[in-house]
Amino acid sequence: MVRRILMDDKDLASLCVQSIVESINKDGTSKDSQYFLNPVLVDWDGTSLKHELPHITGVLTLYQILSDELVTNGLVSIDDHRDQRKIKNFIELLNGYFFVDHVIKSEAQFSMITTLENSFNDYLKNCTIDLNTFSDLLQENSLDSVLFNFDYRVLEVAQYTFEKLYLKSLVSLFNFFLPFEMAIKSLSREGAFAQGSTLNRSLILSKVKLSGNYRDVFLSTRKIISEELNPQFFLFYSVVGQKSLFNIFFDRLFKDFRYGIDEDTILAIGDQLLLDLNGCIANINKTGTYLFGKDEVSVNMTEDSDLNEYGTVASSFWEGILFEDKRIIYNSQGVRALADVINLVLKIHSRNLTKESEELESYQFRFSMQRTKRLLKKRFGDRPDSEFDLIAKRIISNKKQYLFSLVEKSFADSNLTK
Repeated sequence: MVRRILMDDKDLASLCVQSIVESINKDGTSKDSQYFLNPVLVDWDGTSLKHELPHITGVLTLYQILSDELVTNGLVSIDDHRDQRKIKNFIELLNGYFFVDHVIKSEAQFSMITTLENSFNDYLKNCTIDLNTFSDLLQENSLDSVLFNFDYRVLEVAQYTFEKLYLKSLVSLFNFFLPFEMAIKSLSREGAFAQGSTLNRSLILSKVKLSGNYRDVFLSTRKIISEELNPQFFLFYSVVGQKSLFNIFFDRLFKDFRYGIDEDTILAIGDQLLLDLNGCIANINKTGTYLFGKDEVSVNMTEDSDLNEYGTVASSFWEGILFEDKRIIYNSQGVRALADVINLVLKIHSRNLTKESEELESYQFRFSMQRTKRLLKKRFGDRPDSEFDLIAKRIISNKKQYLFSLVEKSFADSNLTK
């Protein structure tokens, strides 16, 4: 799978991953380090969708992030090429977020490439049935036989735009987000960036090829860095944590996204996110409560609270939000729920900084109410649905109040240490 991603020139998400991990430009010159991830930071192995320290991310993780958050529409099958809705979504993606047709028309190096607009017009002319009939057939899940054909070089144009607009910001998030920055410093301390060293080589080799001294050094470094950093930042080193981080970034970016946006504007959005996240996380960690760490985070409840009878569903912060039976939910629902928690913490932190009175009590963690209710029914069945609805609502409300008190404590502790 990794090999396919690194070689595929017909899949835009793959091309974007190649841009992130490749240290050489297409003309053979070396890239500026701000435009690629150092190879020792990346898990190049394809045996698992999950990476782990000492790598801070992986080729497969990068592909999942870009597929979920940026390259959300593609034409991968013959059926896609004859589904007008998918074709339109594909064109809207390439022109709305990569400005493909505009670049083709405005830059001489791409002038020989057929625009998507022209390709789509040709496709419509070749349809043997009128568009009204075509729409009726689509409603009946019946598709036309005409295929949408386009100049695949438009993907090279999209990759060009990706490198001009997005690449530096994405690399910056990996290099300067506090959990990743601390991992990079730890790797540097262990000698990971010394070209040709045993550790340097072991971090680049496929795991199946690790043996002897390479394997020993790799495992030793993993143990040292994991013990040092996982207690504080485990969730951010996970696939779901990284997807949540970039979900937040792209949500911020696309709120006011249009043609004319430039790299500096995107960098400013990323830099502001880094400033917000790093300050917030560092402040919370000073309390000694590692909200995003490896150990279970217990919600403070009074001894006489009637929610105590619901065990870890009520007392463990992440159970029912990101965990089910202490296992991380790695699907898109888990990503969105974690992103919602991070966003609420950021909002509470900002409110405490600015002393503004933004109402946040009604803020929702997507999917958490349903998941909490499902866990309650699984463990405490034989009760009416309405009762579980009420209990789940109270549990989620209690967890949100826990976040309010945690952030407020972080500000109080910071004031004490000044």
